Amino acid sequence: MIEIEKNSTQLGGLGRPGAAMGTVASTGITQSNGASDLVTAHIRGQEITTNQLKANYLDRSDIKPTRKRYLILLLFCLHSAINAAQWIYLSSITSTVSKYYQVDNMAVNWTSMVYMLVYIPLVVPSTWLFERIGMRDSILLGSLGTTLGSFIKCFSCQPGRFGLLMSGQTLVAVSQLFVLSVPPRLASVWFPDHQVSLANACGVFGNQFGIALGFVVPPLLIDEGLGSIEQISSSLFQLFVGIALFSGTVSLLIMFLFDRTPSKPPGLARLQQIKQEEALAEAGAEPLVIDGQKSTSSHGGFGALLWDLFTDINFVLLMASYGLNVGVFYAISTVLNQMISQQWTNANSLVGQLGPLLVVSGMFGSVISGLILDRTRMYRLVNASLYTFSLVSMVLFTATLEWHNMVALYLVVILLGYFMTGYLFIGYEMSNEITWPRPESVTAGLLNLSAQVFGVVLTYLGSYIVDNYGNLLANIFFVVSLSCGLFITLMIRAQLKRQSAMGS
Repeated sequence: MIEIEKNSTQLGGLGRPGAAMGTVASTGITQSNGASDLVTAHIRGQEITTNQLKANYLDRSDIKPTRKRYLILLLFCLHSAINAAQWIYLSSITSTVSKYYQVDNMAVNWTSMVYMLVYIPLVVPSTWLFERIGMRDSILLGSLGTTLGSFIKCFSCQPGRFGLLMSGQTLVAVSQLFVLSVPPRLASVWFPDHQVSLANACGVFGNQFGIALGFVVPPLLIDEGLGSIEQISSSLFQLFVGIALFSGTVSLLIMFLFDRTPSKPPGLARLQQIKQEEALAEAGAEPLVIDGQKSTSSHGGFGALLWDLFTDINFVLLMASYGLNVGVFYAISTVLNQMISQQWTNANSLVGQLGPLLVVSGMFGSVISGLILDRTRMYRLVNASLYTFSLVSMVLFTATLEWHNMVALYLVVILLGYFMTGYLFIGYEMSNEITWPRPESVTAGLLNLSAQVFGVVLTYLGSYIVDNYGNLLANIFFVVSLSCGLFITLMIRAQLKRQSAMGS
């Protein structure tokens, strides 16, 4: 039986990244209120104080970042990119796909929305599996699933095979469950403390790069002016085969080059986690994961962890605000072709330019935000600022579409992408701060769950409104959604627990 008691003495460095906070049903752990509070653990009648758990933390010789961390990050980014590209690549040529398969716009948009839909019921079991088998095997599983789904779509290049197309797309969508939660975990396991935020941003960067490719490549291969079904079939086959071969190559690289963990912890936070796990294991507490970030006890701890997170009001508020922001981004990305085709000719070509601007500017937003956070640690200010500017940019986007000015549209899309896509990473980092030392993969998974729920609802309603009532009403709907998200963001009042533990 493990029992945690709060004492009045203050210490820095308490807790373990990737460990559950709160009550763990199987072991009886009761969380203290502050990440920096001194605690005493009674494990099977044996008392272990925080000082004992920290006894050998200050041996900096145990810390050594490895250069291979950059290869690990690159492999993950390639895998994330090829999966993310398939989220949007058919919606970026909605009119052509609709014509070829003889389905309506909403059916084509479901190739995007299926990514969000499958995430909702599967995020909890996939997160549990992630914690069980570890990060490396989870990434490999997702990569193999992406490759298989990509090859299935190669056989769907006939007008009557939209169902087969959706089967392959659904398998790729399921595989993204082992992508979206990885960046914060990979950053904490492989990178030193001063690079964690930047590495997290680069992990998100890979996903956004894939989305940009999904906007750029299809319009280049499949021109809106293609007249015959045979020409469209040939172009689609080239697109599907190219993606499948690239995905297969990445899977092989991950299989042979992606290590489970570095030989030594890269930073103090990771070292603290490993040492505490060792101390608890010696005292009789069994870890959940052996080869990755170990988290909760093996019996019932995962359910208790979820309960603990869902009863944390600040995390629930963050889930709602993050879901609204990212959900609007998903919706805008999906229905962009529908919006543009109502007011401009050659919509595929224009979306093929606007989509990448939306995403690439967001990549820079993510990386610059990561640099700012690493230097300033001003999490609340950066979080609220990005959300505010996301709302302002959405208002400008709404006005620009009605204004019909091409130059202004390009500029506003850059702003919208910079702030809205840049927020994807900030949400992860804010979550890590206010929930530390809970497992990053679990908190990131729940953030993404919220994003998928809001994404499905906002995309479906946005697509319906655009087709039936026009762009203006749809964009007003998105502005209102972001306004609600900003209000919720300003309500978050949480301690930055990871920074307190690191003494920042």
